[in-house]
Amino acid sequence: MYQEFNEPEVLTKEAVLEWIGDAEGWFSADQLDRDLIIVERAGKASRRKILSRLVEEGLLERKGGRHGSYRQVDGEAHEIDWQAANPNAVLDLEFAFNIHHHVKLFPKSVIMIAGETNSGKTAFMYDFIIRNMHKEMPINLFNSETSGEQMRERFNNFGIEIPNPAPFKTYERYDNFADVIHPDKISVIDYLDLNSEVYMIGEEIERIRRKLKKGVAVIAIQKKSKQELGQGGVFSIKASALYLSMTTGGILTLVKGKSWLDPKDNPNGKSWKFKLVGGAKFVNITEILPDWPE
Repeated sequence: MYQEFNEPEVLTKEAVLEWIGDAEGWFSADQLDRDLIIVERAGKASRRKILSRLVEEGLLERKGGRHGSYRQVDGEAHEIDWQAANPNAVLDLEFAFNIHHHVKLFPKSVIMIAGETNSGKTAFMYDFIIRNMHKEMPINLFNSETSGEQMRERFNNFGIEIPNPAPFKTYERYDNFADVIHPDKISVIDYLDLNSEVYMIGEEIERIRRKLKKGVAVIAIQKKSKQELGQGGVFSIKASALYLSMTTGGILTLVKGKSWLDPKDNPNGKSWKFKLVGGAKFVNITEILPDWPE
C-alpha cells in the first residue's frame, strides 16, 4: 500500500520522480494521484506545483498545453558511426514479382504489404517465407487469422517440400507485436489489425521498427478498395523501406522503395498484373507499362 500524500510538506519531488521513472509513455495527473493516493486538495495542489516545476526544468513535457497529460523527456540519443557502416551490406532476401531486382533492403527495415480482402497478402508472405527459409536469417511467422490446419493446407498448396521440423517458427499472436519480435530475425506479421483504432497503426509500426536491430519486419495490413494505402493511410507508409499494395483484381503496385537497386531506375509506381492459383502461386505475372504520350 502506498503512503497517502495529502499534506503539501509530505509529497516530495523525489517521490514524484520515482513514480514517473516507472511510467511508460504519456501519463495523466489522475494516474499519479491514484497510485500515490493523493486525495486531498492540499496534496493535489502540491502535486501540480511539482509537475509544473518539472516541466520548467525540462524533465517533463506537457501534452498539448494541457495540465493533465505528461511524459518523461528522454534526452538520450545514440550516436551512429555511419562512416564505419557498410553500404554494401544489403540483405539477401527474395520476393515474388522479383521485387528484389528493384529495391535494396538493409537491416532494421520494415516491409509493408497492404491489400484488399482476398487479394493475396497471405500468399505473398508465405511465398516470401518459402523463398528465404534456408537463408542465414531465421524467420518467425506471427499468425492472427488461421488455424494450424489451414496454415498447413496453405503451405501444402505451394507444392514445395518443407522439412519437418520446418526451418522457420510459427506463433499465434494478435496484438502488441513489438513485445515479441526478435530484433535480429525476420518477423512476418500476418496481419496487423487494430480494429477501430486504425489511427494507431502508424504508432504500432514505429514501435516494431524501433525494436529491430539486424532484423526486418514484414507486415500485412488491410486496405479498402480503390485506395492505394492500407489502414492508417500515410501513417502506415512513413516508417517503411518497402511498401506494396495489392488489389483483388490481381494488381500489385510497388508504392515505395526507399533504396533503389539501380540509382537510375526509380521503381516507385511500378505495377504488375497477376493471377493467383490455389491461394498460393502467382502466375501470368506481367508488368503494366505506363502509357507514354506520343
